[in-house]
Amino acid sequence: MLNLPAKLPDNTLNALDMGFSALEQRATVIPETEDKAKELKEFFKLKKKEGLYTVHEDAVHYQAEDGAKSFTCELLIPAAMHQGTYTIKTLVVRNNKVFQTASNQLKVEETGLPAMIRLLAFNHAIIYGILATVIAIVAGLLIEFIFQSKQGVH
Repeated sequence: MLNLPAKLPDNTLNALDMGFSALEQRATVIPETEDKAKELKEFFKLKKKEGLYTVHEDAVHYQAEDGAKSFTCELLIPAAMHQGTYTIKTLVVRNNKVFQTASNQLKVEETGLPAMIRLLAFNHAIIYGILATVIAIVAGLLIEFIFQSKQGVH
């Protein structure tokens, strides 16, 4: 994801080695194919549709505090993002040149009910299987009760 304070021209993004054009130039296709450009175009289109490759303009907001200029940026994390540790890289740009950089780690993990279901499925498969079967039987009986007709089975 690329979060920008405002819309930047493509030539500025290219000069800073940011944006989709820069990503396309660095990307490789393994195994090498004759139609690399078409494959990359389709790959990026898929990832954009999934919300994993996006550009958010006006996402960075500045505040002045004690004579210093600070900023905040909200990250919109798509549901399709895989668990793991990601590097958030911040670039301070002045006059179309990178003035300063900083990196932070962002840990993405499941919590709550999805995490509990995953834990049961992978670490306690028998309990998960029994629970899934019981839920399916109860759901079937409930549906039968709700849609029960007086005419019987056809």
